[in-house]
Amino acid sequence: MAIGSVIIGCYFDYIGIERCEDVTPDSGLFIGDLPGMTNAVIQAITDPEDGTYLNTWIKIQNRAILTFRTHLLKELNKCLQINKMETVECLACENKELFALALQNLLGSFTMIQALYNWNLSRYSTTDKNAVEDMKAYYFTEFQTELAAAVKGIDVLNSDCVVMEKTCHIAANGRISIQQSRM
Repeated sequence: MAIGSVIIGCYFDYIGIERCEDVTPDSGLFIGDLPGMTNAVIQAITDPEDGTYLNTWIKIQNRAILTFRTHLLKELNKCLQINKMETVECLACENKELFALALQNLLGSFTMIQALYNWNLSRYSTTDKNAVEDMKAYYFTEFQTELAAAVKGIDVLNSDCVVMEKTCHIAANGRISIQQSRM
């Protein structure tokens, strides 16, 4: 199984990109909903070796979703002790709606990273590099804010990823079992 294949399968195209076809992502959100983001930007940052802007979007999504998983683990471990990535992926997929805005902003940040290194069309090549850096930082800050809020919204006690038992252990499927508080 490829690294992150569960979470990539869960979140791939969850945030959409507007195309000629009328395709609405499950989240109802598009990358173009972010301020300053359009399909023209993604087309402009597409390396000719990638083919179309949709191929560039695939690469951006894969990198962003794997990064999302790592940041989610870090954020979850502020209040839970999780040492299995399977548990992180289970919680992420179980709570997709909570994480939609966080992922949308992370995709915006990763699109700006792509812009910093693959800007091709002359119309955009004169864009101020500092403005692109500022947009990247803005989207990442929004991602962190949304991620922290979403993690607080997870109902761990009613999660299928967490099993309440008298002792704490991690099952083979990656689900965590935590000891119920005596307080």
